[in-house]
Amino acid sequence: MWTDRQLPKGDEIFLDHLAHFVPDMAVAETAMTDLGFVLSPFTPQTNAAGPGEPPIQVGLANRCALLERGYLEILTPHGKAETALAGQSLAAMERYVGVHLLAFSCVEPKDQTQRLAAEGFEPLPPVALQREIETETGPGLLRFSVLRVKPGTMPEGRIQFLTHHTPELLWQPRWMTHPNGARALTDILLCVDDPKEVASRFGRFTGLAGSGDPIRVATARGRLTIVNANRAARLVPDLFETSSPSIAAYAIETTDLDQARRHVVAHGLHPNDHDPDAGSFWVTGPAGLGGAILFHGNPATCPW
Repeated sequence: MWTDRQLPKGDEIFLDHLAHFVPDMAVAETAMTDLGFVLSPFTPQTNAAGPGEPPIQVGLANRCALLERGYLEILTPHGKAETALAGQSLAAMERYVGVHLLAFSCVEPKDQTQRLAAEGFEPLPPVALQREIETETGPGLLRFSVLRVKPGTMPEGRIQFLTHHTPELLWQPRWMTHPNGARALTDILLCVDDPKEVASRFGRFTGLAGSGDPIRVATARGRLTIVNANRAARLVPDLFETSSPSIAAYAIETTDLDQARRHVVAHGLHPNDHDPDAGSFWVTGPAGLGGAILFHGNPATCPW
């Protein structure tokens, strides 16, 4: 259905990753372990400074569940840096603990900056984001270029583009084998008041037109489905309580659906078979993590 490449080529746009905003990394780590994910080490985030200058603390730190296609990020406040990003994360968590960030990957952020400006957005200057990371041969420096728009432009969350400069340091094989068999982030479910308006705006943001009922915006790898609260409740019966708009749920492709089910049951979670014949099941994100996660064996079985 989609390419198995980790990174886009040419003018392709991929659904790269999402991020849970959480107040307590230890609690979120337990929740992710119960769901069957292995996390990369705890890593504070920094922005690159000028030559010879120490890196600038972002006020956030993360751990990631790295997949064959994309990844899941767990993001939490860290340190004493009172930055705009840290403040935005705290404000988002006052609404709900859960997914507040979607990132699309691209080859060249400058091209997206020009296109977003032409579409009436207010893109901010690209940021050189970096963080130190463990490797099997010693420390390495992960580097990304991140392109964001003015806060509030996309009320559904922090929606951004990024370019990976050191993918080999992020997707290390030792962190990519998960007890639930997870291999890919395939789908996002957005819960909003006006699906047509949101689909139009995301279409302008990504350069990809939405279509269908429910409305979908499909990238070269991964897709968004945009629905109102009533429809979201029908699609995800155990959807956690949150206000609209929200990044309400996401779908993970697994190599072994039965194995994923056995794991979550063994860890005290309760899979929900919305349709027993659909080849998928739901799990509501445990407290401290939030969201709702659909496990499936094939994107074609995703119920939305």
